[in-house]
Amino acid sequence: MEQLREIAGQLGVWSITNSKGPTFRKLGLKGKDLSDDELLEWLHKEQGMIKRPLIEKDGTYWVGEKGFDEEAILNFINN
Repeated sequence: MEQLREIAGQLGVWSITNSKGPTFRKLGLKGKDLSDDELLEWLHKEQGMIKRPLIEKDGTYWVGEKGFDEEAILNFINN
């Protein structure tokens, strides 16, 4: 949970949440006014709601905003 908090602290909890995925909808979370802590609890329980790819390099995190973007991933890794 601490690492998840660290990632959310850097990127923002909603930035790492796949709110358009089936798990988010299945749990009925769409349209709910969730606090960041509540959403973090859900992400911890239902890790399929975390956007992918999620990459860490030297304590800095990057998450794919529009799915798999090889150029953006290589740019993050190489810089």
